[in-house]
Amino acid sequence: GRARPHAEKSLGTPDAGAHSLALITRAVHGALLDHH
Repeated sequence: GRARPHAEKSLGTPDAGAHSLALITRAVHGALLDHH
């Protein structure tokens, strides 16, 4: 993908897509818990 040229420099930096997916997943999980 796009990160390939940055391989070593990007180590330790959170992936933006993965981070946003995690935030969305947490929000959905919290909403589901509130309903039950």
